[in-house]
Amino acid sequence: VDDEAYCGYLVSRIETARTGITADDLDRLLELYRVPDGHADLLRRLAPSARPRGWWDAYADTLSAGYANLIRLEAGSRALRCFGALVPHALLQTPDYVRQVVLSTWERPAPPEVDRRVQVCRRRQEVLDAADPMQLWAVLDESVLRRTAGAPGTSDGAAVLRGQLGWLAEVAGR
Repeated sequence: VDDEAYCGYLVSRIETARTGITADDLDRLLELYRVPDGHADLLRRLAPSARPRGWWDAYADTLSAGYANLIRLEAGSRALRCFGALVPHALLQTPDYVRQVVLSTWERPAPPEVDRRVQVCRRRQEVLDAADPMQLWAVLDESVLRRTAGAPGTSDGAAVLRGQLGWLAEVAGR
């Protein structure tokens, strides 16, 4: 494989966040692009911190690249503004509510997958409880507050909604 073709492939993988960059790959790219020594040294020092591993990397085999990027960006953000027209933002959903949302899809995942999705959502919510928590502004359509949260074939969607409304009131109090 010629260096130029390999570097094109490598750059594509790095840009889409499928992989980080190794020291050897960085050196190949710096040589190919004839980066001056001063800039090359700076890039070599920056490379290890370019994509620190996060908790979501443990789920990489089951998360789409787009969803993993969303979580990575969310975890590194200081503030988020969102609007919920159908459901509250995932950062505001109780585990029971998340479960009902997951079970409301046209193709129901297996119980372990449902549990994994609930767990990922709960981990995402840790940004609100961190030492320096994310600032969250959320606007919810009134219908979100009235819509029963029961997936087809499940019982007591009203109880899930009551729990969700209580949680929203608690979070709003923060």
